[in-house]
Amino acid sequence: MKLKRSVFLIAEHNGRIVGSGGINKSGGVKAHTAYFGIGMLKDYRNLGIGTEMMKAVFEEAKKIGVEIVRLEVFENNNYAIKTYEDIGFKTFGKLPRGIYKNGKYTDEIYMYKNL
Repeated sequence: MKLKRSVFLIAEHNGRIVGSGGINKSGGVKAHTAYFGIGMLKDYRNLGIGTEMMKAVFEEAKKIGVEIVRLEVFENNNYAIKTYEDIGFKTFGKLPRGIYKNGKYTDEIYMYKNL
């Protein structure tokens, strides 16, 4: 963060970290882009916390020169995909069988958002 290449925020409830989100800025010719990731404990999902966290991360990302954020999401994570679309993300690709979890393959969806 001191090098102005990342932004990281946490969500806390009663002294317990319940979620986190952030960006890592790319370098070189892709220095205007960043990879975004977010996670929230199950009991704290669907409350709007993640959406507010994303908005805050993106505002901070703009301050360090990020113009485009991108992410990867499981194809079967419909709630997350809808949430990302609702705040302006667009799908730009898919890696068939890009994720292997619990003995099963699922496609990986690539999304981006212009800040």
